[in-house]
Amino acid sequence: RLTVDGEERVLRDQLTYKGVLVEDVPNLAWIIGYTNASWTLKADISGTYLCRLLQHMDDNGYTAAVPRDLDGCALDTCMFDMLSSGYVKRGQNELPRQGSKHPWRVLMHYEKDSEVLLEDPVDDGVMQFSRVSVGEAVA
Repeated sequence: RLTVDGEERVLRDQLTYKGVLVEDVPNLAWIIGYTNASWTLKADISGTYLCRLLQHMDDNGYTAAVPRDLDGCALDTCMFDMLSSGYVKRGQNELPRQGSKHPWRVLMHYEKDSEVLLEDPVDDGVMQFSRVSVGEAVA
């Protein structure tokens, strides 16, 4: 069970941000590779992005990073909808959804993902940063 400030979060009801973080859940990251290329290509640039994010947070004294979909671009599609394997189909209802546009759309495209994860600003207006003390609610 996943909760944020006492409220349950169901992963399938959240979006995936840049294919790396989970909407409305502070500091929750995951590494998912490519399904159409070497898995580790995406894993590598995702890890580098997370290091950039943590460095930005450290440099600015932030303790929480929360991506928020303020534009309402949620779709009811999983990032693995294009796959037909039985284990993928059975598990996709447990995974976050993707959105209709960047940064909520999962691209599975190395060149575009490299730009988004390695070059675009960490503070992009979608990611919300805050300084939270232990036991304090995330706004």
